[in-house]
Amino acid sequence: MQAVADRYQSEVLPHRTRLSTRTFYRPWLDGYILPQWGCYRLSEVRIMSVEEWLNRLPLKKKSKQHIRSLFQRLFHYAMKWELVELGANPMRKVEIFDNEECDSQKRVLSPLEFAAILQELPEPYRMMAVLGCCLGLRISEILGLQWHDFGWETLELKIERAMVLGEVGRVKTKKSKSSMPLDPELATMLLDFKGRTAPEALPTSWVFANPMRGKPWRPSHIQQVYLRPAGRKVLGEDGLGWHNFRHTFSSMLRALGTDIKVQQELVRHADIRTTLNIYTQAPSVQKREAASRVRVAMLKPAPGDG
Repeated sequence: MQAVADRYQSEVLPHRTRLSTRTFYRPWLDGYILPQWGCYRLSEVRIMSVEEWLNRLPLKKKSKQHIRSLFQRLFHYAMKWELVELGANPMRKVEIFDNEECDSQKRVLSPLEFAAILQELPEPYRMMAVLGCCLGLRISEILGLQWHDFGWETLELKIERAMVLGEVGRVKTKKSKSSMPLDPELATMLLDFKGRTAPEALPTSWVFANPMRGKPWRPSHIQQVYLRPAGRKVLGEDGLGWHNFRHTFSSMLRALGTDIKVQQELVRHADIRTTLNIYTQAPSVQKREAASRVRVAMLKPAPGDG
């Protein structure tokens, strides 16, 4: 297993995956898979042994799924390199069970909670939070925004790139690269933000650039210094992060009774249901109306222009 992992890291990982994926794969390998299985021959790795080991790990279910997925890839390439006989990938049979102690639902914010959190955030972090909660953008997509991505006349936002670990890269999935409808009031807020913070910005300028570096901010620093303290003060609990805003956007779409296909296209998940993806398409009018309803719901208790 160690030899397969070494070859995978040198020949495959640098070329086949996004920077963020490469960054997170290596800790899974070095911290979990290789310490336990590195000295095993491929023929000695048993499905039930892996399943029992994986389910004992004090990790959330999603993290265990990432480790299993990486294990599958190692076996896939071992078969491709003819190190084991071709056949069904044994790691596909490994089951991961729910662990209520480790798994918890992402905190969904109410409109009043979100308004109170915005009061605690200075610009530009406040506007970043607004885009996360009212458009469901991932933080990497927010940081990857340039001013020419906004179509002010068409009221659309093009999601073209992501900023991951300080480097420009692709968005998470093909489905993620798309256009989002801009609510008119949100467009007005963005133009006002531009006038106050970057009136001389070029079309190719970063929307959320650190003025000291001229490049987008690092999200981990903002989360540690601003988001988490705001969460502790408003919610009385620690752990508020960027994904809470996206999760709130998705939950608000459901709460407002949005058609499931419209939800899928606005959240830009790769799959909700294969049949829907293939045979239906949400009308743009529906998407615009749904996005506007979320903006109205989340920003109605106005936090002030601050």
